Amino acid sequence: MQRQITTTKLSLAFSALLLAVSLTPFCFAQNQPAQPPAYWVSVTQVKPGMMDQYQEFIKNETLPAYKKAGGKEWATYVVQTFGEAGEIWSIRPVENLKQFDEPNFLVKALGEKGVQAWNAKRAQMIVSSRIFLISPRTELSILPKEETKIGVGARVSVAPGRAAEYEKWVKGNILPALSKTNAKGVYVNRVGLGGNPNEYLAYVLFDSFEEIGKFQTAYGKALAELKLQAEPPAGLVVDQKWAVYRYIPELSLEPAPQKAENK
Repeated sequence: MQRQITTTKLSLAFSALLLAVSLTPFCFAQNQPAQPPAYWVSVTQVKPGMMDQYQEFIKNETLPAYKKAGGKEWATYVVQTFGEAGEIWSIRPVENLKQFDEPNFLVKALGEKGVQAWNAKRAQMIVSSRIFLISPRTELSILPKEETKIGVGARVSVAPGRAAEYEKWVKGNILPALSKTNAKGVYVNRVGLGGNPNEYLAYVLFDSFEEIGKFQTAYGKALAELKLQAEPPAGLVVDQKWAVYRYIPELSLEPAPQKAENK
């Protein structure tokens, strides 16, 4: 008889799936066959009642400065309904750490006095901000075939020294089941400089909250049919947090589509 998965185990499996995947900008991956070695991530907590003003600040002052300095790709995500209200993520590719030996894009575009004014204005709208790098783990990802509207994102801390074991478990159990669900895609990144090296980020892609609701049943069915391990090994996952994020195209810069090579 086919083994039944309890509600608790299914919930844990669903959480583990989300923890296995990352917040890589889907627009970058869809338009570019090869991902950069890392992404710069800024997570900002905006003051209550200031989200509209802060988004205008990104649109009218930050992105123009980034473009003026030569930047071509930038993705913005905002927590949608579930998660830490007022949280906004800004993500851009990093080709080489050498770029951080040079003045940043704000200095290049605005000058020292301009940066001081930019910082002063931004400080009036935010509570806190943190910056770190993430590295794509494409071998643990399923690239989407089409654009999506929202995603369930999560952060997981793995026990020190057990990252390889965690990734092996994800690859052998999570990805096979995920491929049989209604999820549109999934990304996997690992946190680097500026963050916890034992932490992974999550982003499972969907078109709507309705589709997110259908996922749990589909995922549990796939685990049972494939007879896969629903829970990670004991002690492997130390902590986890998850939320729903919406990509904001008007606050982002998508890379130009690559041209076909001349034959």
